[in-house]
Amino acid sequence: MNDALVETIINYTFKNKELLRRALTHPSFFNQTQQNYQKLEYLGDSILDFVVA
Repeated sequence: MNDALVETIINYTFKNKELLRRALTHPSFFNQTQQNYQKLEYLGDSILDFVVA
């Protein structure tokens, strides 16, 4: 994922790039069950909705 491209598309610069990556990464991608991605699910859905619209 290209953080800079996402930020350019949505015209927003994230202070914490890790939050952006977590929000846009499905937990099965890394096969890690320890991290709780549900907290960032709403953010990721909102970003995708904005980019697609």
